[in-house]
Amino acid sequence: MADLNGVNRGQLLLSGAFVLAVALIGLTIVLTSGGYTTTLTTQDTSVERGTDAIATRESVSADLERYLRDVNEEPTATTTRSARKDSFRDLVSQLGPWLNERYAEHGQLVDIGPESAVSFERGYQIELATDGSFDRLDTSRNGPGTETLVSDAKARNVTFVFSDVPTGSSSFDVTFDSGSREWLLTVTATGGGSQWTVTVDRTGTTYARTCTVTGSPSEMTVDVDGATIDGDHCLALEAIEFEEDNYEVTISGDLSGTSGQLWLTGEGTPPSTSYDDSIVYSARVPFTYQSATVDYRTELRIAPEEIR
Repeated sequence: MADLNGVNRGQLLLSGAFVLAVALIGLTIVLTSGGYTTTLTTQDTSVERGTDAIATRESVSADLERYLRDVNEEPTATTTRSARKDSFRDLVSQLGPWLNERYAEHGQLVDIGPESAVSFERGYQIELATDGSFDRLDTSRNGPGTETLVSDAKARNVTFVFSDVPTGSSSFDVTFDSGSREWLLTVTATGGGSQWTVTVDRTGTTYARTCTVTGSPSEMTVDVDGATIDGDHCLALEAIEFEEDNYEVTISGDLSGTSGQLWLTGEGTPPSTSYDDSIVYSARVPFTYQSATVDYRTELRIAPEEIR
């Protein structure tokens, strides 16, 4: 009887071990299947998800922006706006076939153009690349000490490099008027010239913020649409929304007591004939991306962030 019980106990132990082994094998299969499924999911290619189309679009846009910047930097004396447009179209006609060939190897179609479908927006550039008093901008079109830089249009690359700013009660003023909102940017020196301040006020409200450069500066770079002063973020400048609004941009105040340099790119027709109106403000280029799973067509708007 004892032997029988021993056999039964052995069989039970053997059966239990078998069940446990089967359970472990089953669990391993379940975990492995889950891991395999996860691997397949994470290995889903960027082409299938469509993110490759976006990345390709951004890469092509960056290339076109660099070229349009180069086109706009050609000297005005030897280049017209028409010649700039022809040069840009020529690039599109050459870049399209190259993109076709490059991406075809990976089973995708990437194309831009045709060049006949490329359109342009007219623009102009104000460039005071040498140091000097800002009263050289005053053409007395709007009264003494006031000059319109942009008239109800988009603007970008609004960058001042000040080498001298007014002190005391005097100031150098830049007004950005969108019609519904008006911002006043004021530049002045305080503390006997030991600190230069940039203040942005919204007309008709209590909004006012100031950024200050200390240490008796000899130069101050104010990138208005980049919202930086000497490369550092300036919260006050963030209020002026260049991408959203058209502006009437004017300068006024103590222009003769303010010296430095200025770069500005405006859209449309310049308010003064002394501004370079031969540049291309922006270009629009058809873009196509096709793969086995993605068909993406859009229009690239090429507008370089910096023309200097």
